[in-house]
Amino acid sequence: IQAAVCTDRIGWRSNSRRVLVVSTDSTSHLAGDGKLAGIIRPNDGQCHLDDDGVYSESTLHDFPSIGFLTNVLRRERILPIFLGTSDRLAYYKQVADAMQATGARVGTISGDSGNLVDVLRTVLKTLDSSRQLIVLQQDAVNISVMATCPGNG
Repeated sequence: IQAAVCTDRIGWRSNSRRVLVVSTDSTSHLAGDGKLAGIIRPNDGQCHLDDDGVYSESTLHDFPSIGFLTNVLRRERILPIFLGTSDRLAYYKQVADAMQATGARVGTISGDSGNLVDVLRTVLKTLDSSRQLIVLQQDAVNISVMATCPGNG
C-alpha cells in the first residue's frame, strides 16, 4: 500500500507506466494476519512513511485485503507483477486472478533469484503485446473494437 499511496515520496511520475514488482519465496500477509500481533485496526490506505522512508504504523494498522489493494492499485494506475518461486506459483496466480482488474501478472523465479531479470523482462514484454478493455458503465453505450496486430493480416 505504501508504494502505491505515497506517490510524492516514491517519486511516481504522473504519466509514467507504473509497475510494482513483488519478488518473493513466500506468501504475502493479508488482512487479518495482524490479529496474531494484536493489530485489529484495518489498513487505512494512507501514506505513513517516516523521514527515512520506513513504514511508521506497522504496529497500528493491519495488512490490506486483496480487494482493498486492488482498488488502490487501480486508482493509482499501478500494475502489480508477482515473481515467486515454483512452490508459491499457485498462490500468486490466485492473487493475480483476484486482482484481475489491475492487469496483474505472475512469473516464476528460481530459488536463488538468478533468473529474476530474464523472467521480469519476459513478463514486461507481455504488457506490450496485450491490452485489456474494461467497460465500467454500460447504459446507452455501444462499443466496437477492431484490433490490427502486426503479422495477423
